[in-house]
Amino acid sequence: MTTPRKGSEITKEWLEVILTEYEVRTTPDASVQIITFLVNPGADPGNNFQAEVIKVAAEGDVRGVTSDSNNNHIHYNLFIKFLLGTAFQQQGARMKNGHRRELLIYSDIIADLNDFQAKTSGDKYHINIPEFVYGICTDDDYVLVMKDLSADG
Repeated sequence: MTTPRKGSEITKEWLEVILTEYEVRTTPDASVQIITFLVNPGADPGNNFQAEVIKVAAEGDVRGVTSDSNNNHIHYNLFIKFLLGTAFQQQGARMKNGHRRELLIYSDIIADLNDFQAKTSGDKYHINIPEFVYGICTDDDYVLVMKDLSADG
């Protein structure tokens, strides 16, 4: 599977892989089959983002969720971020490690911090951010996928 580097490279197969990884966190035998998806512009580069930010709306069936293996039809609203610019600009961003830090904050730190907050303060200081769905940060690839909360109001 090839990791997309911009919104126009997103494929049904890639969405199925990342959303299956997401669903497996709560249901070990889950698999996702995407029926339709639509890539929408999120925010223009420079609008407080140093990246390409897009929204994806996808419809899919999740299998293996129930003991009788019925399909559960789910609508996904995703917020996806890719590194922006030329290879030179992307390398400059990588050298500063800001993108790696951002991915770690969403994937690990906030979840751990919210767990700690819940145990010590009764969840009084819960940090509300979009749920982390998928992320990759290598020398060649950077993608951050989170739930898009705007669809829920």
